[in-house]
Amino acid sequence: MIIPKNHISIVAESDIREICKQLFGNTTINFFVYVRFYDNGSHIVLPSHALWHQHFWKNDYQKNSRLCLRSGIRLWRLEEIFTQASFDAKKLFNIDNKFEIIERGTDYYDLFGFGAVAGDDSINEYYFTNLNDLKQFTYYFRDKAHALIESCKTKKENRLFSGPVKNNSTSCKHNNAHQRVYIFDKVRSFFVNANNEEVSLSRREMACVLLAVKGRSAVEIGARLNISHKTAESYIANAKEKLNCNSKAELFDWAYQLGILDLTHD
Repeated sequence: MIIPKNHISIVAESDIREICKQLFGNTTINFFVYVRFYDNGSHIVLPSHALWHQHFWKNDYQKNSRLCLRSGIRLWRLEEIFTQASFDAKKLFNIDNKFEIIERGTDYYDLFGFGAVAGDDSINEYYFTNLNDLKQFTYYFRDKAHALIESCKTKKENRLFSGPVKNNSTSCKHNNAHQRVYIFDKVRSFFVNANNEEVSLSRREMACVLLAVKGRSAVEIGARLNISHKTAESYIANAKEKLNCNSKAELFDWAYQLGILDLTHD
């Protein structure tokens, strides 16, 4: 789809950049986009980088973006369907390590996307340990961009359209949606994993996971829990195996979706 140069998603670029000015100035984050995916297939899109936005739609990458919409967080590097889009963003537009916060509304999904300067893999640690700050930024953005969003809501010509949303989350490489947690006596925590199998974490495994997803190293976790760092690593490895998580990023996504990040405070 070719987006005309006078479309609001293009002409609003400078306004979006102004709203993101402090975020961009304090980190290596150099890209932000707000997208509302309505169930009827229409979209509100307000990006900070118009050229990447045009390229994204011209190549129909938005179709892949809709394939695994679900509340929670999404890292492009974990989803194979974003391989070509990630390559283009990095090589052509200096945008890397895309991270997204997705929320479900009544008849839509709101997506807040962030990207950083190409090659800065350390930004992933920033995403994990500063999620609350990023969430606060989404509230700030919606407030500052209220007039633009309302204009897109009320004027159909300000929306983009690519067909009805099919929430086919099974197309994603990683899918932990709709898990449930049951905590008994603070001794063991019982979960239903992505394969609909009940698994349990011990009190120590749970404690190590909650600290790990907040960015704490094994050494720091060991000191906090009065165990060795190797024991902490073992607890985390056991938990990842039980929960079918292959990386710290997937472990963070699992904890975020369950809403249990705040069970342990530093």
